[in-house]
Amino acid sequence: MIVLQARRHYKPIGLALLLLVVLVVVLPPLLLFPTYSPEMTTLTLPEPDVNGSMPLGTAMRDPGYSSVLSDHQMRIDEVSQLLWAIQGITHGSVFRAVPSAGATYPLEIFFVQMDESELEEGYYHYIPQEHQLEWVNTTVDRGTIVAAFVGDDRRAVLNVSTVFFILANYSRTTARYGNRGMQYVHLETGHAVQNFLLQLSSLGLKTRPIADFATVYVQSLLNTSFIPLVALPVGFGNSRAPVGQIGAHSSSVNEDEATVEQAITKRRSTRDYVNGTVPFALVTDILIDSSMIDYLDSDRSPLDVRVVIGQVDGIGLGVYNYWLRNASFTEVSTSDLRLDLMTAGLSQPWIEAAQLDIVVSVDMGLIVAEPDSAFAHRLAMYHVGMFAQNICLKCAAWGLGTVTVGAFYEDQVATVVDLPSDFKAIYIMPIGLTPEFLG
Repeated sequence: MIVLQARRHYKPIGLALLLLVVLVVVLPPLLLFPTYSPEMTTLTLPEPDVNGSMPLGTAMRDPGYSSVLSDHQMRIDEVSQLLWAIQGITHGSVFRAVPSAGATYPLEIFFVQMDESELEEGYYHYIPQEHQLEWVNTTVDRGTIVAAFVGDDRRAVLNVSTVFFILANYSRTTARYGNRGMQYVHLETGHAVQNFLLQLSSLGLKTRPIADFATVYVQSLLNTSFIPLVALPVGFGNSRAPVGQIGAHSSSVNEDEATVEQAITKRRSTRDYVNGTVPFALVTDILIDSSMIDYLDSDRSPLDVRVVIGQVDGIGLGVYNYWLRNASFTEVSTSDLRLDLMTAGLSQPWIEAAQLDIVVSVDMGLIVAEPDSAFAHRLAMYHVGMFAQNICLKCAAWGLGTVTVGAFYEDQVATVVDLPSDFKAIYIMPIGLTPEFLG
């Protein structure tokens, strides 16, 4: 890939003077603080760090949220790392850091740099296939950007220099899945937001995720037809436990765990499992850490989590309701219902083959009661995606396999796991043993 760069021409001056200026004045700051100009048509980003240092569980228990932000001048390696975590290629030539329905990848990532740091001011677009930035334009006015937000969100954006935006090209997914594809896009957005938050934690940075802003206005600023969904201003912040955190409860397993970056790199949609049993302590570790998500623009979670137990050592067969608030299980059924769940899941065999299945649902009663039920539904899908991404990463960290199943007979799934009438199943997530786990 050829990176195009604007060329400048200078009048000849004395060679000795020119060398002196370059060696003494120009070169040292460039080596320490390289500046990348949007006069480049594209900019190839530094390679992301796929090893990292922060254990995944540590990041999940202290994710990159903050209600108040202060400025941080973003380095180019930090920008590279965050873009990779949210939509970068992690395996093969197309597969990205988060799962996507049918590998349609509808998300596009833009960001605005409002003060010159290692990147000059401007609007940028991320190209995952080449891990490059594409310059959009250089006309940046902080007041114009801040005007897209209100209240505390506006103050957060006002205090930082860098704001990332997740946008959607819905047609990539709806062309294959029809109107249901919109739900898949919103789920994928939640997966991406959670990766971003965990990567921020690893970098020691914070964000205040914003889902309610002037989207058409932002669309015009970014000069794009894609639909803005979430804004992510980045800076330093105070420590604030996410609304969904389990309080005094913590993981019961001491693990030599993969880092955030290693888990993102290892995550796969795995459908082949081997026979054996999963320790119940491991199941609780996965669920507790995965529950620590922030409910964007909401005081309460609409999520309901049911666990269909098959081959788990330390708990009986059956269906259990897992309560996110206090990390407890309530027995719903005492039968192995994995076969029934597989039948309800369009006979996808990995649902029965897995040692357990997690069914993630939402309380539609809460959603339709909101003044803007469409927006509330979108938020709920973000929540499901964030929770599910944590499950995916925890499984990757442990060497377990999982996949997000979004197509099934909703009424039959509701019957199998005994959902209340107002609840709607969104994901089935089989969790199974892999040869890697068995060593």
